[in-house]
Amino acid sequence: MAYRLVQVKSVLNRHRRRDGWFLDDCSHNPYYGCAYGCIYCYIRRGKYGRNYLSIKINASTALSKGLSRHAKRRKYGFIAISSAMEAT
Repeated sequence: MAYRLVQVKSVLNRHRRRDGWFLDDCSHNPYYGCAYGCIYCYIRRGKYGRNYLSIKINASTALSKGLSRHAKRRKYGFIAISSAMEAT
């Protein structure tokens, strides 16, 4: 599996409204992309359906900063971890 390491500003993605399937308010994705290309996967046809995996090497630091920002603004909720392969 091919992969690359990337630096990101944020890994916490706030949704406009609570997700009806996962019941989350935010998602946290420490990587994006996929090397498998399963025929049933909805992500493979999108811009994230790549033939490599991008690993966000500063994900823990970015998550900590994002959680601090949300706490200061009193924005609390559920966080889904690795719910999709999103880029930030």
